[in-house]
Amino acid sequence: MLTVKDGFFWDKEGSRIRLKGINLSGAAKTPSSKTESYINVPFSVEESDSHFCRLKELGFNALRFIVTWDAIEPKMCGQYDEEYLDFVDRLLHKAGSYGFYITLDMHQDVFSRFFFGSGAPAWAIEAAGINLENVIHADAVIHPVHHASEDLKHLNWFNAYRRIACQTMFTLFFGGDTFAPQLKAQGQGIQTFLQDRYIAAYQKLLDKIASNPWVIGFNSMNEPNPGLIGQVLKEAHLPFDLGITPSPYQSILMGAGLPQAVPLVKISLFRKIQKGKKLLNPNKIPIWKDRCIWEQHGVYKIDADGYAHLLDENYFKKSKTTSFQQHYYRPFLIKMYEKLTQKFPHLHFFVEQEVGEMLPYLTEERMKNLVSSIHYYEPLSMVFKQYIPFMHYSIFFKKLSFGFPYQVQKDVLEDFRHVDQETKKRVGNDVPTVVTETGVSRDIGHFLFQKGAKQRLKAFHRTLSVMDQLDMSYFIWQYAPKGDLWNHENFTIYLEGEVNDYTPFLRPHVESLPGYVTHQSFDPFKKSFILRFWHQQTSLAPVTIWIPPQFDYLSGSFTKGQFSLLKEENKIQFFPDQSVLQHQIKLQFKNR
Repeated sequence: MLTVKDGFFWDKEGSRIRLKGINLSGAAKTPSSKTESYINVPFSVEESDSHFCRLKELGFNALRFIVTWDAIEPKMCGQYDEEYLDFVDRLLHKAGSYGFYITLDMHQDVFSRFFFGSGAPAWAIEAAGINLENVIHADAVIHPVHHASEDLKHLNWFNAYRRIACQTMFTLFFGGDTFAPQLKAQGQGIQTFLQDRYIAAYQKLLDKIASNPWVIGFNSMNEPNPGLIGQVLKEAHLPFDLGITPSPYQSILMGAGLPQAVPLVKISLFRKIQKGKKLLNPNKIPIWKDRCIWEQHGVYKIDADGYAHLLDENYFKKSKTTSFQQHYYRPFLIKMYEKLTQKFPHLHFFVEQEVGEMLPYLTEERMKNLVSSIHYYEPLSMVFKQYIPFMHYSIFFKKLSFGFPYQVQKDVLEDFRHVDQETKKRVGNDVPTVVTETGVSRDIGHFLFQKGAKQRLKAFHRTLSVMDQLDMSYFIWQYAPKGDLWNHENFTIYLEGEVNDYTPFLRPHVESLPGYVTHQSFDPFKKSFILRFWHQQTSLAPVTIWIPPQFDYLSGSFTKGQFSLLKEENKIQFFPDQSVLQHQIKLQFKNR
């Protein structure tokens, strides 16, 4: 249905298609609490019309549909939930009837819902020798109730990646052959076993829904994480470690049943400070069914008196040139691509990466239909629940910058220019960069004399204006009518029974354009929109601009061509004159 060229999506009429998408939905990360089934999550097919109508009225033309490995293959290896697959198939056909482009997201957070995130089924974890009954009491995971305290209120999800259950499973998934070669599952090395089952589950899903013409692609894995790969075991803290976060070595010892005094890290005046320590796993509970696999592989040893001695602090960092992306994630991507695109060559492969990191180099593999999928949440807004207009932390350059709001805006723009340029260098000039997750919390707070609602508008505008300038497709996180239901987050754009303010992300959107954008901007305060573009004269298709139904069209100016206002469809169409190469459209609106 769509092809990729020159870093954009194109339809068969020769128009550049820009995706303005929504994630549907974070509620699908976990099953229904009543049925323990993922069927009818986030909502049933029967009730979907009201939701799809609302999303169309808000200008979305694409869905990133969330599934999990646990939903597809929940109870045992090789046993698939056919009723769930039928539900997904029916729901996505209904979504297609509304004209949504659909990409699939095999989602994970902290590897599995059994670590209080989402993703892998229990049997996959048990195959690695972990006793799931013990992970909470061994402090090997962050439990939302067991660990509920002020100490952990910021970025629980990031801290949770630094506990041994999650660290071990990611290490085994991507690097089990290297770091745990003695560990087998059903006669296979643990890495091969986990990867093959994951890919097979994905193929089962694609077998079911890939004939749907509105399904355009699937992702590799939501926010893949290196686990222990690349870490020096005695290094304690990473840039965003907050709360009670053990070092990698402490984490390993806790999993073996050895209590550890772990520092509590807080932020004060934009700097991290240590506020004492807390003893974790005081009851000496191991998470392993048998012996700790990291002791078994020579990471450390226990002496006759029961004390641990680190044998190789660089066990997970084999050399200075070894990287997770290039040496562990890249082979998985190639394996997955070769297995799935061979059968589904028309689908685009959305290659995700660890948050704030770059993709591995894939140009020499001659892969087709790749899409670079990145996630971006403004870090300071996420940590402090406030929009700070004079400050920016770059997750890509790992630096903090200060300045007037216009300068901060330039810094954000530079971040995304860098990502797009680096993407083309690593995976090819035709590959689009798509922001498949971005958003702002509903409960963003006041700042100085400005209320939270205006702060949320400004926070959204900072990010979305950059997407406009670079003509990038994006997907907002998220649409969950009953709430986010995870980690006390509050990102859903719509919540049943509450007043929902859509203003922050309502902006005119160029859905299709026979050419290339040279300038695109929208001022949400003045309600003015400007588009400049080069017309691709081989196409007779119009420029189509979606207008929020909450706006009234006041006036517009156009270069040579034919203009029409399609009120019922909330769209403007402009047929550029074939004799003119460069065009400009200016539109003025007011709130209805």
